[in-house]
Amino acid sequence: MKLFSLALSVLVAMPLTSAFAQQQSDEALDEFEVLTEQMREYQDAYERGDILSPLKVQQYDTDAKEVKPEEAFEDYKSAVTDRYYGYQLFIMVNKSVSSKSSKERDPNVLQPQTMYIFARKGDEIKLRGVLPVSTGKEPAPGKSDTHEGFMRVQSAQATYTSRKFGEAMPFSLWFESEYGTAIHQTLQTRCDQLIGRRASAGCIRLCPGDAEKVFRVVTSGDYPRSSAIVLLDKKTGVPVSRGLAKALTKASKDGYITPKVIRGFPVMVRVIDGNTPEKVQEMQMLLQNPSQGFQRYFKPIGSQVMQGLSI
Repeated sequence: MKLFSLALSVLVAMPLTSAFAQQQSDEALDEFEVLTEQMREYQDAYERGDILSPLKVQQYDTDAKEVKPEEAFEDYKSAVTDRYYGYQLFIMVNKSVSSKSSKERDPNVLQPQTMYIFARKGDEIKLRGVLPVSTGKEPAPGKSDTHEGFMRVQSAQATYTSRKFGEAMPFSLWFESEYGTAIHQTLQTRCDQLIGRRASAGCIRLCPGDAEKVFRVVTSGDYPRSSAIVLLDKKTGVPVSRGLAKALTKASKDGYITPKVIRGFPVMVRVIDGNTPEKVQEMQMLLQNPSQGFQRYFKPIGSQVMQGLSI
């Protein structure tokens, strides 16, 4: 799409060389295979009767290293005190159901099955690209669905072949490795027939060309994988508290939390199902005034956290 190409051309700084692509592929495949193997071992143990509880999907990302304030104080501080918790690129996906395939997208109108890409400069966030997508079929809750929530790009693979379906998934940006869910390129025939409709097994599909552009932006070097970012709970967007294995972060007795900071791509993926007036309003706010809209998610953590840490 011309709109997307022009809007993001200033962000693309690094050519996709074969060496770079191979490095990205190797790193992502390693961590993806580790997560997958851990899940298999857990499930096998449950089926043998060695453990009592069935497989539970982790709510916390296990592929990123924690930034400990006692070891990297300045990096930790930069994420905790930053207006957007260290995140620099924001991908919003409206997974609302659409009855027909369509590749036409109006950046000024909220549309179903659409990806909106926002880039940050300082404290200002602006819309930079609009693309049609296909999300999960969702015949029933939890079946072939694209989970709603607050995720982040965990890893990037220029080349990958699905072991489950035996199909190529070029330019994969994994945002839920434990579910095997990624933003990736689909076949041209599927783009022509299905893009703009719920059609995948949970991944977010992009047309050929569009997927590569998004991949290049994320891996361009402007958003390094070593960035310090606050880890968010996937369901609520609330900062995960450091050292607490709970889905929801609770304030400490002193009235503030000590958030968990990790290293990773500073790229947040917000998936929204516009099935209620509140969700529609949320997406409209993000489109009409991105800076103000995203500030709803990132409540200031405050200097109390830094003062309260015992280093």
